[in-house]
Order: sequence, then C-alpha cells, then structure tokens
Amino acid sequence: MWGYDYKSFWYEAPDFLLEYCEAHPEQNNDDALRAFGYGSDANLLLRQAEQLQGPLTVFQQSEHATLPRYLVRFFPSKSYLEYFVCENIPSLIELLNKLTPLIQTMIISDQSIMQAE
Repeated sequence: MWGYDYKSFWYEAPDFLLEYCEAHPEQNNDDALRAFGYGSDANLLLRQAEQLQGPLTVFQQSEHATLPRYLVRFFPSKSYLEYFVCENIPSLIELLNKLTPLIQTMIISDQSIMQAE
C-alpha cells in the first residue's frame, strides 16, 4: 500500500488491509475497513446504495491511533483497485489533487469510446 505525505511525498506503508484479509480469509476489504474503524461518513450516498460507488472514496478513522487517519479507495475501473493512506488533511488534499486528473482522463476516454460505438 502506498502512503502520501505533502512534505516527504510518496512512501510505502504497511498493507494492514491485506494482512487482515489473509488472517481472515472469509472476510473482504470492506470487512477489514470496518474492523479497523474506517468510516465513509462523507459518502452517505455510497453507504446507502453501493451501486453508486464512485472512483474515489475517502475513509476516516479515529479508533486506532497507530493507523493512518485517512484511507483513500481508488477504484477507476472494474479491474483495478488501490488503497492509499494519509496522516493529515494537507496530505489528503494533495493526494486527491494527484488522483483527480487520472479519473477525469478515464471519464473522457470512456465517453470517447461510447461515442465511437
């Protein structure tokens, strides 16, 4: 898993979600997120209707002081899923600024493909 800090930039972070899922094979990433206390309160629609899940979801946790405060689910396509972590708001904002152009490019590409068909 990758982390981002606005001062020191990219760093490799322990993949606690993968470790949890390997230790609990009957559970998935969403179960691991709940177990670690990550909630997506800012994404109320996503919690009410999972089919509306967008390419970026920000989770915040306050239960485990040893874990990063913010976790970002980057889901730009059905075949690719990545998680990133950030410790503070400036880092989160900068990470979102880096990911957003990728999503915009994906949307434009999808629209071009649909128009060509």
